Amino acid sequence: MATFPRGQSQERRAERTAAILDSAREMLDEIPLEAITLNGLARRAELSSSVVLRYFDSHEAVLLALVLEETEEWLREIEGQRVDPGAPLAARRRAAARTLVQAGAEHPRFCGLIGGPAAGLERRVTAATAAAFREASLEQVLRLADWLIFVLPELAGVREPTAVHLAARSVLIIGALWARADHPELVSTQQPFADSAYETLVVFLRGATTPDEF
Repeated sequence: MATFPRGQSQERRAERTAAILDSAREMLDEIPLEAITLNGLARRAELSSSVVLRYFDSHEAVLLALVLEETEEWLREIEGQRVDPGAPLAARRRAAARTLVQAGAEHPRFCGLIGGPAAGLERRVTAATAAAFREASLEQVLRLADWLIFVLPELAGVREPTAVHLAARSVLIIGALWARADHPELVSTQQPFADSAYETLVVFLRGATTPDEF
């Protein structure tokens, strides 16, 4: 059997991993997440199913990896934004909510993943994959909490746990409201995604930065 230098083998592995994830992105833009299968993903990546399983333990594991990558893109968008620290608290709350929502609108794949069936994916992978996903997800939530504290230092110190909870709930709000916006039959009974998400997040941020406990 042929052997390859360690560096070349790692490069090849990275290329194939990226190709599989890119194929998952393409499929997600075309069909519902629940319609994606291992065989379909392998065909799109021009690989056999057995080759895909050398890199991921299931197609659900591919989708979980995609959740992390899309969340990373959303986070980078947010972390690249800055709010005037000298602005009044109310203005900073509005700016924070606006930033979260605008980043979501610019990353629809992220919103679709967190607002759809992706929430149950970790129950259909190996324990090791699920644990790694939860650990990575927690790191992303902590980064979002750090950004919130940067924008709203009123959350720091004894209020820091509130920032973490607020960060996690912000993600849930964005996903849930995005999922509702995907149903045309509800359009006449609700606000557009950006408006409803912005107003909801402002309420959460106002509660978290008032003297009483959130």
